[in-house]
Amino acid sequence: MNPKRCDDLDECETQALSNCSQVCTNLKGSFNCSCYEGFHASGGFGVCRAVDSGSLQVLVANGPEILGLGVKRNIDLIRNEGRIEAVDYDIFTKYIYYADSYKKTIKRSLLPGYSGANIGYGQDLEIKSNGKPTAIAVDWVGNNLYWSEQSRTGNGAKSKGKIMVSTGDGRYRRSVISSTLELPTSVAVDPTRGLLFWTDAGTNPKVSKILQIRYPPTTLLLSFW
Repeated sequence: MNPKRCDDLDECETQALSNCSQVCTNLKGSFNCSCYEGFHASGGFGVCRAVDSGSLQVLVANGPEILGLGVKRNIDLIRNEGRIEAVDYDIFTKYIYYADSYKKTIKRSLLPGYSGANIGYGQDLEIKSNGKPTAIAVDWVGNNLYWSEQSRTGNGAKSKGKIMVSTGDGRYRRSVISSTLELPTSVAVDPTRGLLFWTDAGTNPKVSKILQIRYPPTTLLLSFW
């Protein structure tokens, strides 16, 4: 190292130095923060906030309803269901998917506004079983739907769980994980990487993942936990 020469420090390599919430660009002797499309710099250096387009919503399941929590107002999206256990959204097809643990079924509805209606209408995908659906996750790349189930075979019997998959319209249903689960409580997907994650709150609690090749027609499962 030349003691008379100054080397540039890349602040972007260390989050503690840059403090950029989204994009960091290294400069000679300094750095610059910027935001992704749909966000703008606000509230201080390096802070990015979503642009208020008037249509931003967070979907929240509230018993028999699904609420859309917006920046300026909240609206009812789904009403008069049994007990909505989980909800997810397909950003391409504009479908809201939700699991009703009381009726032990999974439904979908076009997001109100895209369907021309003020309130969504649930289409039953006829995904019925003896198990109670506890979580769902949408693969918006492969147009597949994943969900977890819990069931008991009798009084005092140990719970058994499954991770299931079907196409977005409920067809070609099959089991992904069926022999090692007790109480699956959540499911999540990373469609761009082909990853499926789930949690098991049984006697051996754990978080697991699998590498999922597109379904159908073939599936390759590599499990890690």
